[in-house]
Order: sequence, then structure tokens, then C-alpha cells
Amino acid sequence: ERESNTPKEVLLLHEIAQILKFVDVQGFGQIIPQLLRQMVRLLGSHNAQPIQSVLQFWKDDHIAELFQAVSEQLIPALLPVLLRGGEPFWNPTVNRMTSLVLEKLERSNPEAFAGAAEDVWGPGRQLPAFEAAAEAPRDADRAEQEASMHRPQPAPNVASVKFRMGGWKPPAGPGASGVQPPLT
Repeated sequence: ERESNTPKEVLLLHEIAQILKFVDVQGFGQIIPQLLRQMVRLLGSHNAQPIQSVLQFWKDDHIAELFQAVSEQLIPALLPVLLRGGEPFWNPTVNRMTSLVLEKLERSNPEAFAGAAEDVWGPGRQLPAFEAAAEAPRDADRAEQEASMHRPQPAPNVASVKFRMGGWKPPAGPGASGVQPPLT
């Protein structure tokens, strides 16, 4: 991974956006390989500022039209980094912007989007993180139940607070004890 200077990257992306406003589709076809490589690198980072700057490209109608013209090339390269393996990004703004960009990409070329999505999530491929997380507890619970059946139970720790409390539990619900806590 290379070192980067976030303010300079953000400034460079802003300058690129300004230049792209004056580029036609033919000229854009010549620069898309280099631009796409940088976009994929930045979208795959953990730094929210450059990611937001890349996602801002789709807010400009002319740049969005340029992207639509090369969507066959753009979508398969960007979809895996935008989806991030099904894991949401730590920054909620990036998540919202990513969702909007994914919608625009899908509208720009539904066939290419469906094909790229099938390549990422299709049968025998990577399972989205939210689905894997839902299945993992079930598998872990089964394994734990089987293991606990064969494992001897440890002797209780008679010196522990938990042992001395027995089955006592605090009253349920707010105000269940009937006493208002002191104001601080």
C-alpha cells in the first residue's frame, strides 16, 4: 500500500472533475483506464475523504454521462470495491453516497450491472457479509451444543459474586424498584 496525502488527493480529484466537465466521450475513452485504476484504489481505501471525492463525480450530470458511455468497462471494475464484500463502511455518509452511486450505475446499464453482481455474489462466489453473519451464529450454536455435551462441567467457584447471588436478578423495567434514583 502506498503512502498518500489526503488533502492533495482530494484536491487532485476536484481538479480532475473540473477537467472532465470539458472532455467529450471520445477523449474520455482514452483516459478511463488510468482514471479507473485510481478510482478503484481510492474506493478501496479506509479514508472517507478521498472516497467521498470519487463518489462526488456522479453528482455532475456531464461526468455521469461520460461514465454511462463506458459503463461496460466501469461497472465490473467498480462494483466489487463499492460493495466492500457486503460490509458497510465505517462512515455513514460514504454508505449513503455509495448507495446512490450503485443505483445510478444500475440505471445506466442494467445488464452490465446484473452481470457484474452475478460475478461478485453469484452461485459459488463470496457470500455477502450480512448473510454470512446470520449463518455463523447458527453454526456456532450447533458446534457449542455438541461440544458442551462431551465436556465435563467445571466445579462452581464458591468465592465468586455470581455464585453468592444465586438466582437473584435485578428488578425488570424502569422504576421497578419503586425508588427514584438520585438526581446528579
